[in-house]
Amino acid sequence: MKKYSLLIASALSALLLAACGTTEDAIPVEGKTTESNSIEQAETQTEATSENDAAINEVEKKAEMQTTEPAKEASTAAASLQSSKTAAATATYTTSPEQDYEVILQDGFSLMAEEPGRDMITYDANDQIWMRVKTMTKEETTYEELAQSTKETAAATAPDGIFETISSAELLAKHADILNATGYKVVHREDDLQTLNIVFEKSEKLVELTIFDTKEAALTDTLLNIGFSIR
Repeated sequence: MKKYSLLIASALSALLLAACGTTEDAIPVEGKTTESNSIEQAETQTEATSENDAAINEVEKKAEMQTTEPAKEASTAAASLQSSKTAAATATYTTSPEQDYEVILQDGFSLMAEEPGRDMITYDANDQIWMRVKTMTKEETTYEELAQSTKETAAATAPDGIFETISSAELLAKHADILNATGYKVVHREDDLQTLNIVFEKSEKLVELTIFDTKEAALTDTLLNIGFSIR
């Protein structure tokens, strides 16, 4: 009996040792698996965070650009207005003999009365090139009425009623003190003559200009600059 008891005790001890060995071997494997999963999750979170940061930076850059562009445009317009004011302050003005305005004349041009309420600015070297000037107060008419009347005049004088509309943006680009402007160009092919009918609005005045020019002389822009100096 003692032998059997010893054998049974030995067998139980062997089984217990085997079981303990299996448990000890299993624990490190579970530890390694958990550690590997944690590393993979950390790497995934890092990648997601980097992508989110990149997206946020892109949105911030676009927002900054949208904020900067209007500021640049406003700065350019302010600079243009200041430049116009500086040029006007240092220039010499000539007073109209018929109307209530002053104008900066360039060399080679003269101002004279055409008839009551209308003046002429002529080019001394060629009497075909000149500009009619008519000014009005805002109590006398509105910019819209004057612009419509000028368009009807252009249509009536144009060959076959065909005329070209001048872009308002083009007229206003270098003259920040002008509030509104409309223009119509008529070309008379038979004698190389072209006319430009312009209406513009300043803070205190409405001005109507009619420019008579030739393709060869090409002084329309010069006469426009003279006309836009009216105050």
